Amino acid sequence: MPHRFELPEPAGGRRQLAVAWLKLGVFLMLLAGASSLLQAVSALPGSTGIIHTDLSETGWLIAFAGALWSINGRPGEHGWDWLAFGACTVGAILVAAAPFLGALPAFATSSLPVLEKRAFLAGGALLGAGFALLVVRSLT
Repeated sequence: MPHRFELPEPAGGRRQLAVAWLKLGVFLMLLAGASSLLQAVSALPGSTGIIHTDLSETGWLIAFAGALWSINGRPGEHGWDWLAFGACTVGAILVAAAPFLGALPAFATSSLPVLEKRAFLAGGALLGAGFALLVVRSLT
């Protein structure tokens, strides 16, 4: 007999929050695809490939986790959840904008490439802070 896993139908603010996270995930995947297309058809440096990698891997995972945790979250006030969503959204936009702000040396970390640009680093920090807030909120 196969087992079924079903998430409860989210109500009220949780549903709107989950939809917002999913829309962010789709937007980040489109942005990642656009950055790789820009690299392929233009003379832009390889930094757009870095953006593609960071947005498609990290951004999508954070957005999908946000959607699942929003669906499974407890009812009540969602101010902190929306703050986490906003921080991740602004962080992703900064990461995506970084290659267009001048010459960018890149370096590789253990898993994700990084651009040595303040906008990129600030965006990454905002993504991380938003994700940390999402995790803490989901655990409480």
